[in-house]
Amino acid sequence: MATYEKKSWETLNLPAVSGDTFFRILDHSVSTDPSLETSGVIYDGLVLDGFGIQNLNEILAQYVNPTPIIFGSPNVQVDNASHSTFYIYYTQDDWGTWTNDTVIIVYDWSYTNTPRAVLSDPIINLLDNRQFFIYTIKPATPDVSQIIEFKIGNILVDQFTISGYTHYNYIHNLLYATYPGEFSYAYSYDFFVDRTVPIDGVNKITIGPSTYYVANTCYRYCLYYINQYGGWDSLLFRGRELNSSDLSRLSYKKNYIANSTDFYKVDYLTTINEKWSLNTSFLNDIESSKMINLMASNQLYIQDLETGHISSVNITNSNCELKNYKNQGRKMATYTIEVAASQPKYRV
Repeated sequence: MATYEKKSWETLNLPAVSGDTFFRILDHSVSTDPSLETSGVIYDGLVLDGFGIQNLNEILAQYVNPTPIIFGSPNVQVDNASHSTFYIYYTQDDWGTWTNDTVIIVYDWSYTNTPRAVLSDPIINLLDNRQFFIYTIKPATPDVSQIIEFKIGNILVDQFTISGYTHYNYIHNLLYATYPGEFSYAYSYDFFVDRTVPIDGVNKITIGPSTYYVANTCYRYCLYYINQYGGWDSLLFRGRELNSSDLSRLSYKKNYIANSTDFYKVDYLTTINEKWSLNTSFLNDIESSKMINLMASNQLYIQDLETGHISSVNITNSNCELKNYKNQGRKMATYTIEVAASQPKYRV
């Protein structure tokens, strides 16, 4: 039978069937027998004579979600969840016999058909020497393996092999770099005005075909996020930041002695919801156009570069304006990002 490969956003309509046909979508990691109603069944349905299954991607894309990053784990994290293979079985005799199709869904919400091997697409390719460097790549051709090199300056630090449909996340803690003179310089302000200006004293790292610059900045926060291609990126925030907490309380009332220190209303649970207001550096038009990658992301982490602490967060902005030099009054664009901690804290 047929094999179909689609990105998450691509419409998938299957050919019309001859005769009323039941279909069942299976997760083969749980079950390979469509006649059994097990937990491996993703979806059951009926398609009528002369019709085909429509918009199948809307069902299957829900089951394709990249694996969250594990900070501090091995340098290469293989993300097999960034693509999934589904098996659609068909029967017209109550599963006495069946046929099947295969569908491969690759995580990608870019709404573009341009092939990409490098899935990271940073807004600015500047890193702080206290953060984690995260980079996502996949093979340009699934059946051809490729060796990826990671270099700091001209020093080969690491290399790894990629193959198949898998996304590979390379993670490197820049704080514990041990190479002489590495990342010991402050950033150049010129970098934020004209990205083409050479950066004196700022170290360069290369991985595959990509180049990043690493500096000893004065930034407080870094956001890590998954972009529309399924790749991981990071963005540093400068200028005024605001860290605050929303508080909510549960209480009860009890008997008390008047004109004493007794409590009548007693707070027994306080919920603390931490949030941050972050401001970007100046962005040129190309960088500004990539802000939707961050603002629409569903997986984000914030790192306090002073303490090193990392928390999972959610974007709370409900709008992302496409800013450019012209509509900002001949000025470079800046953005304010509002994020809230994914996990509440409690005081009992």
